[in-house]
Amino acid sequence: MGSHSRGVFATSTVAQKLHNKSLALDLWQTNADGETWEYVYFLDEIRYVNIPYLRFNQAAGYKPTNVIQGFNVLDAETSNRVLDILDLRSERYQPAVEQQQFRTAVETAIANIDATDAPQVAAARVEQGYLRKHLFKDGVLGRCCMCGRDLPVDLLVASHIKKRSECAREERLDYQHIVAPMCLLGCDAVFERGYVVVNDKGLIVRGRVEVGTAALDSKLAGMVDRQCTGWTPSSAKYFAWHRIRFTGH
Repeated sequence: MGSHSRGVFATSTVAQKLHNKSLALDLWQTNADGETWEYVYFLDEIRYVNIPYLRFNQAAGYKPTNVIQGFNVLDAETSNRVLDILDLRSERYQPAVEQQQFRTAVETAIANIDATDAPQVAAARVEQGYLRKHLFKDGVLGRCCMCGRDLPVDLLVASHIKKRSECAREERLDYQHIVAPMCLLGCDAVFERGYVVVNDKGLIVRGRVEVGTAALDSKLAGMVDRQCTGWTPSSAKYFAWHRIRFTGH
């Protein structure tokens, strides 16, 4: 984050960091004391924002009059709180999550299914991070399985084919087949609400028909009769659950 007298004016994601004195000398030489800036950070997703100190301090749990001075590193708990409350998490750069951490997060989420406390939120964050890493790796672009468009990964979601809250433990853990990449340009919404479904051959077809408009028809026209790239013999049962839920067959 970058800050001035009124608050935070810019945010970014640390994409890479290294310790390289030779590079620092080549880039910036030295200061009056013969020192250089040998710890190098590479930033991405630089965004200009306007976050007043009062809002930042509330998110961080600081006194209202706190002013950011110098270079500060927040502890993990404070960082997560700030990222969540101010909606600053990166969709492109996901933290490394081991498979066992993912399994533990799923178990925690199931055990606290009706809770909204910190453990549940943290578990959901780990689970979603693992699923996004599985689908998008470290790529900048990904492909929507419904419309087939290549898009920035922050416009794609790891969508549960079978509604997440309806999944049994074993289904939640079947991450290779229970989620598929869908875009935020309409595909995730029309699939989630059943306006399109996927048949037993993997073709996208119309689902709900009780409501229709010209705008909806135009959106669905670019999807219907396409082969869903998220459909495989192993994911077919989840698409079948979704199809039966909205069409009865």
